[in-house]
Amino acid sequence: LAADNKLDEGQPWVQESILGSLFTARYRWLDRVAGTIEPTIIGTAFVNAEATLLLDEQDPFCWGIR
Repeated sequence: LAADNKLDEGQPWVQESILGSLFTARYRWLDRVAGTIEPTIIGTAFVNAEATLLLDEQDPFCWGIR
């Protein structure tokens, strides 16, 4: 949105999920020529699961696709 000039610097962007949770984001330019920004995202999230991953070293994609 910043790169396409669709959101002004500092203007809030509010995204609502289908469950109604809200996240608000804004940005400030660090370098317009290089196209770098510093984003800020505010919202609330909750841990609702914990998992243990079992990785098989024989699996060629164990650590992802490289």
